[in-house]
Amino acid sequence: MAGLALQRIIINHKIMNVAIPSDDLMHIADNFNQAGKLVIFTTEKDKITNEQCIDIKTCSDSNRILSCFKDYSISAAILIKPDVDVELLLSKNQIEMVVTNEILITNAITEYIKEQNLKESNYCCCP
Repeated sequence: MAGLALQRIIINHKIMNVAIPSDDLMHIADNFNQAGKLVIFTTEKDKITNEQCIDIKTCSDSNRILSCFKDYSISAAILIKPDVDVELLLSKNQIEMVVTNEILITNAITEYIKEQNLKESNYCCCP
């Protein structure tokens, strides 16, 4: 029984880096491949513990998006309209793709955190 309680604690304290493409730092970019910036949120449990903005052009190699995701250990990306190439890129690199109808970055990340907490609260600890 103690093992299950420990597993529950670890799940609740999972730290994730979530990327959201943007051009103006307020709205989610319609086209992920043409976004100029990534807003990266570090989340832990039900809180945002860090927020940073990076210029995608500063990421290291020719596949800028994947390079940025690796450089910043991105575990999820929130998008409005993913195209097939982006879906493949995320899937191949085991990055969770979250499609949203939200336009504002703050609303999207808040909704994402709520959904993650709901998933965790539905986790069953029963043997």
